[in-house]
Amino acid sequence: MLSISKESLFFATLLGAVSLWFIFWGIDYTHSHFTLIFLVATLFMIFMAFNIGGNDVANSFGTSVGAGTLSMKQALIVAGIFEVSGAMIAGGNVTDTIRKGIVDLSGLTVAPMDFVYIMMSALLAAALWLLVATRRGWPVSTTHSIVGGIVGSSIALGIVLQGSESALALVQWHKIGVIASSWVISPLLGGIIAYALYGTIKRYILSYNEEADKKLKAHRLQKKALQREYEALYAAMAPPERMQEDLKIIEDAEAEHEDDFTPDEYASIYYKKIHAHKAKKEQINA
Repeated sequence: MLSISKESLFFATLLGAVSLWFIFWGIDYTHSHFTLIFLVATLFMIFMAFNIGGNDVANSFGTSVGAGTLSMKQALIVAGIFEVSGAMIAGGNVTDTIRKGIVDLSGLTVAPMDFVYIMMSALLAAALWLLVATRRGWPVSTTHSIVGGIVGSSIALGIVLQGSESALALVQWHKIGVIASSWVISPLLGGIIAYALYGTIKRYILSYNEEADKKLKAHRLQKKALQREYEALYAAMAPPERMQEDLKIIEDAEAEHEDDFTPDEYASIYYKKIHAHKAKKEQINA
């Protein structure tokens, strides 16, 4: 029997509820015109969004889950919040580029619905490719997929209407070049920033703590050596000198609790050595 986790059931229910809400909203927004086309396009959209979640979210949060920083449940919650927030807040410019910045179909004499069919075919092609890639565990780009789908479907329409020679002219290759350059620049820039961040963290946090730990270990060894040194020095003292040292230790122990006491007032050898040792420890900024 197939077991479904509570998290999977929750997100599946959420997806279904949001999809139904969008369908009812869309039918009202379009005044029930081309309802069948709208429903099919909505199914393609939901299919695409599902595959984006399965591939792009895994790309974004796979490192966090793999490093143990976030659990799978936490990653899904964070991804759901920020993916939707990013689409709502900053997705408009990208949508405009996808909608009208990749191909120029103004030179074609086509019905408005032909543009709809181009976008629907591109959406389905990209979604199917993402499904295959996700199923095989390949981290691919949604942008590559949808841009390729739009270019391919537009060229196919151009071939049907005007022939193969003018079909390639429909594509705004300078825009494709800008988009393609981002595919190269993005990983390079990400690698450079990641290298700089990790180098900073390693230098000022990881390595710093390691060096401080080494100094603290050395300090503890020095303290033991200091104790042995003082014990040998104390053992070599004559009885009157020991008595004087003991009295000085008692006086120092009482005096250091006074408000106006300064370390220069230590009289015993023991407390002078202990103070010097503590001063070295305070210089270790651990």
